Amino acid sequence: MGSVAAEAFAAAASGRSEALVALAAGDVPLATLRDTAGRTLLHAALAGGHVVAASVLMDAGCSLTSRDAAGRTPGLEAALVGRGAALAELRAMRGGGAGWGFPLAYAVILVVVLGVFYGEALPALPSAWMGWAVAAMVAVQIGCYVAAWQMDPGWIRPEQGKQGGLAGREPGWSVCPVCGVNRPARTHHCSKCQVCVTGFDHHCVWLNNCVGERNLIPFLGFVVSVEAAVAMVLVWTGAGVVLDEAAPTGAVAWLRYTCSVHVYGVFVVMLCGLILAWISILLYDQGQGLVLNATVYERSRQWTEAEVGQALLVLTFGEAMRNVRARLSGSHVAGRPAGRSAV
Repeated sequence: MGSVAAEAFAAAASGRSEALVALAAGDVPLATLRDTAGRTLLHAALAGGHVVAASVLMDAGCSLTSRDAAGRTPGLEAALVGRGAALAELRAMRGGGAGWGFPLAYAVILVVVLGVFYGEALPALPSAWMGWAVAAMVAVQIGCYVAAWQMDPGWIRPEQGKQGGLAGREPGWSVCPVCGVNRPARTHHCSKCQVCVTGFDHHCVWLNNCVGERNLIPFLGFVVSVEAAVAMVLVWTGAGVVLDEAAPTGAVAWLRYTCSVHVYGVFVVMLCGLILAWISILLYDQGQGLVLNATVYERSRQWTEAEVGQALLVLTFGEAMRNVRARLSGSHVAGRPAGRSAV
C-alpha cells in the first residue's frame, strides 16, 4: 500500500475528515483505494465510528455496498465491531429517499385537477352531490397518503436488530450484508433509505418512503382512492365539456369551440386519463401481489414471469383469500403459493 493510500486509511480510521477532504481535492481516488484485506476507506471510517469522515468518503464515491475480501460491507463490519449506531447516524445525516420532488408534484397535480373540476366542470353538472363525492374521496386519499408517508414501514434499525448476527438468531433470520442487522424472513434492505424494512414491497418516490409491512394498508387505500377520485373527475369533467349547450353542432366547429372555451377541462381530462391508466396498472400489480402473498421486490427479483403466471393459474379462491389475509396482516410465512419458499 503506497504512502498516499496509507495516509488516507490513517485519516479514515482516526476520523480526520479534513485530511480526507484535502486528499479528495488533490484528485486522490478515494473510492478505489483498498488495503491488503480488500477493505475500503469507508470500512475503516465506519469501523471506527467516524460518521463525518464516512459522509465525506461517500461524497467522494465510496459505497456502502462495497465488500472486502471476506465479503463484508462497511455497514456489516461496523455492526460486527459494535459500531452499528454510527451507520444509523450516517443515514440520518445524509437522509434517504428521493427527496421532495415527487410529493410536491403530487400536491401540485391535486390542486390543479381539483381547481379545474370545481371551478369549471362542476357548475355545468346537474347535481351538487358529485362535488361532495369527489371531496370525500380526496379526503380519504389525503388521509391515506399522510399515513403511508409518515408511518414507519417496518424499519429495523441497528439498535433494534441484534447487531452482527452473533447471538440471538431466530429460525429464518439472516444478517443484512449492508447494514449488518439481524432480520426476519422477507426483510430487505432499501438502497434509497439505507435501512432494512420488514415485508419490503418497494420504495415509493411519491411517498418519499418505503412501502413495507406496517404501511401497506394505507398505501393500498391511497392507490384505490386515487383511482376512484380520478375516475370521477375524468367522467364528470368530460361530461361537463360534452354537455355544454352553447357548443356548435358541427364536429370541426365543436372541436374548435371546446379547445378554446374548455381548454383547462380538456387538459384535465387528458391528464386524468393518463393517471387512470397508470394507477390501473399499479392496482393490477398490487392485486397480483395480494393474491400471491408476494411483494413487488420478491416478484421482480425471485420470480420469473412464467412462475407468476403458473401460480395464478393454479391458485384457488380459498388460497387467494388466505394469501390476502396473510399479506395484509403482515405474516411473513403463511399463504405462500405452492413451489415458492419464504424469503
